[in-house]
Amino acid sequence: MSLLTGGFPATALELLPEWEGSLGLPDNCTISETYTIERRRQAVVSRLVGKGSLSKQCYISLAKTRGDDITIDEFRQARAGFSVCGEAINGDDWPFVCRVNAQQTTYVQAKCSVSYCGEPLATWGNKILDCTQNQLAPPFTVLLFGYH
Repeated sequence: MSLLTGGFPATALELLPEWEGSLGLPDNCTISETYTIERRRQAVVSRLVGKGSLSKQCYISLAKTRGDDITIDEFRQARAGFSVCGEAINGDDWPFVCRVNAQQTTYVQAKCSVSYCGEPLATWGNKILDCTQNQLAPPFTVLLFGYH
């Protein structure tokens, strides 16, 4: 049963380095923060399912696999007939800009039967979110990050 459980990236332990090696992990995004077993598993699952569409929901779902709850705001150009008084007058590039809204800090606590000996009791930060979202975004897109 242990081999079967370890064969799936979301529950892997002994085979986790194999999953990471085949997916190019850790990378520049994941190396920057405290990297627990659970965060490593989340990175593997995210990388496996990360080749999706360019839709807003795809980015939200991918962030969720890493334990982040986000929303995304999209912008558009100001256009006669579509814009109303008081709206921002956005230029030609604004359809390619999105704002990712997230918590100021993602706080991850150690969990019984998920965390391992030697790991910290808590980690926090959003460097992984910023980096991975930028890594997934098409080159013509500008991502802004808004924290609350």
